[in-house]
Amino acid sequence: MAVAAYAALLSLKHVLDNVQHPARRHRLHVDTERIQSLQEKVQFLQDFLELHSQRKSQEIDDLARKITVVADDAEDVIDLHVVDQLREGTQDESHHLAALSSFCQDLDRVIEKIDSITKGLMMIKEDWGDDVQEQKLITSFPASSSAELPFDGKNSSMVGFDDRLLQIMDELTRDESNFQILPIVGMGGIGSCEPYLMDFLDNEKSWDLLCKKVFGRRGCPYPELKECGKDIAKGCKGLPLTIVVISGLLAKSNMTREYWDSVAKNVNSFANSEDNERCLKILYLSYSNLSIHLKSCFLYMGAFREDKEIKVSELAKLWIAEGFLKPIRGKILEKVAEEYMKDLANRNMILIRTRTSTGKIRSCGIHDLLRDLCLKEFEKEHFIRVPKVQCIHLVRKKDVCFLCSKEDTLKRIYLLEVHVGSQTTSIAIPLVCDACRMMYPRIVKLRLVKLMDIFNDYELLQPTKLRHLKVEPISLPDPKVTQGSATVLENLQTLSKILNFRCTEEVLERIPNVKKLKVIYSDNSGAWSYYCLHNLAYLHKLESLSLTSSFVSLEDTAFPQSLKKLTLTRCRIPWDSMTVIGSLSNLEVLKLYYKAFQGPEWNPHEGQFPRLKVLYIHNTDLERWGAEDIHFPNLESLVLKTMFCLEEIPAGIGDIPTLRSIHLSDCTDSAVTSAKQIQKEQESNGNELEVCVESTLRLRQALERVRPPARPRQLRRYFGF
Repeated sequence: MAVAAYAALLSLKHVLDNVQHPARRHRLHVDTERIQSLQEKVQFLQDFLELHSQRKSQEIDDLARKITVVADDAEDVIDLHVVDQLREGTQDESHHLAALSSFCQDLDRVIEKIDSITKGLMMIKEDWGDDVQEQKLITSFPASSSAELPFDGKNSSMVGFDDRLLQIMDELTRDESNFQILPIVGMGGIGSCEPYLMDFLDNEKSWDLLCKKVFGRRGCPYPELKECGKDIAKGCKGLPLTIVVISGLLAKSNMTREYWDSVAKNVNSFANSEDNERCLKILYLSYSNLSIHLKSCFLYMGAFREDKEIKVSELAKLWIAEGFLKPIRGKILEKVAEEYMKDLANRNMILIRTRTSTGKIRSCGIHDLLRDLCLKEFEKEHFIRVPKVQCIHLVRKKDVCFLCSKEDTLKRIYLLEVHVGSQTTSIAIPLVCDACRMMYPRIVKLRLVKLMDIFNDYELLQPTKLRHLKVEPISLPDPKVTQGSATVLENLQTLSKILNFRCTEEVLERIPNVKKLKVIYSDNSGAWSYYCLHNLAYLHKLESLSLTSSFVSLEDTAFPQSLKKLTLTRCRIPWDSMTVIGSLSNLEVLKLYYKAFQGPEWNPHEGQFPRLKVLYIHNTDLERWGAEDIHFPNLESLVLKTMFCLEEIPAGIGDIPTLRSIHLSDCTDSAVTSAKQIQKEQESNGNELEVCVESTLRLRQALERVRPPARPRQLRRYFGF
């Protein structure tokens, strides 16, 4: 239960930080000293679990279970009072005092329970004695150091089956006119007409594979580890999966004889088990030695189906929303998630599916045996108790789960009627799939609020706890009509696929923690005064904004300075208005899709885009671009696609010292020529610059029709610019 307890504490800490945030203090009546006292006690329990989570005892399991329950209860208490105060709005002083008194009483009860748990933990610790060594078997390297390890998961090769590989290649390449299918049969993790049966690795090949994965070379560079290392390889019984996973464990450890002996002892103790159970026990050894913060993230992988390719960017949002990530000073949570992912990959706990051009993990997956381990531990831990992530599809042909939108076996559940402020929610009977029922054992205790849009009405379960909401599609209700509904988004961090979003001050003040927002305006009338885009400045934590509509006026828009990524589509903004975006001091990524800006010429201003790293422009009528190195001092990647009118890339772009790549797709010959000239000049100066050029069939056909020499204006007429 320690993993679930630790995850619950991290989530509670997030809620406490939000209550303390300066942007909300003027709207909430809370006792700061009590909140800070609770924060300190939560931090103590968190530190205790980090230090002692490897210890196994019934007493610790019982106390960890209590920690999970009291942390969830504390979130309920805080959410209830926050929603109450936000719904009530401005009241007289007596009402504020009564609300504060009630809040304090509930917090005192939570603090009393935590004090009782802390006392129990201290009594257990005294029984251990000061001279008892920690049972942790490994010393984990910092996540940031994983790139320096010789075992980085990037190079995968087939070890020990060279003769079988040649035989298979002969079978597949012999002179046969018919299409052939050659099944490769063996136990999961071995690889995987008559079936071709794969054998296990022998002891010598097992040792070779272990050395390659641990040390990045053949043979062991530490003579004192050779004997016990061979015992470890032999104990894996020739199964490559277990060797690879154990190798990930060894590669991240201190290279000491004592530690390797302990691993060898554990591996050998599993040797007489049945194949599946033995493999799971070996995998469990690697899992049990993860740091507790990595265990939470790893167990969450069990929520995905077998063989699913998981986008790392989406997984990071889910980890953040669930509260699994421990904040690190000076790093955004997305960066922390990336380091967690690298650490799990280096330990072979997850499979790397694809990488980006810069080597980062783009998508991942999990082996079915490791997923079986996740599910067992998931159920044992009662891991996720309260839903904080929700995906709603409003266009429904049949009943689907209102938490995950799956169409699995559905059952109706009754939610208790509760009071929220001066209002009472209706007793509702939503549909929940079996998977969500198992994932959220406390689902029957959650509050329910109805939210209406013009097509459907649907329920949001425990909306104050939602931190990641994806609704396709929705028109967010007008707060004048549904005064209370918007307040339930207090903890929300990601809001996606919103149609006709009314950016009024009242709405935005109720989603102060949103970090990512995607808005699509279906109304092309350009009535921006109604939508009040200048109110976006109220979102002080907003880091990523995607806006799709027509004829946006940036003069009526105020972007928050916290913005790091901005995506605009079909906005048809004059290039002269780019100064509004250029003044965003923290902007790192700017993506402009399909006529986001329009006009034949763009002349940037010096001193703007100080931190921009990625500039992506797609399908505009831009012809002349008067840019120099001083305009984008930190640019790393330039991507230009479907730029049929651009005459050339400014030579000054090549002088940007941080520039690493230029990517062109469907651009004019003159633009391609200028890019290659920039590359040549930089190479002559000793600088590396990658230039990638792509051309689709549609562009080639267009060039043939207009006949060379094609001028940009001719192409513009042809494509309807």
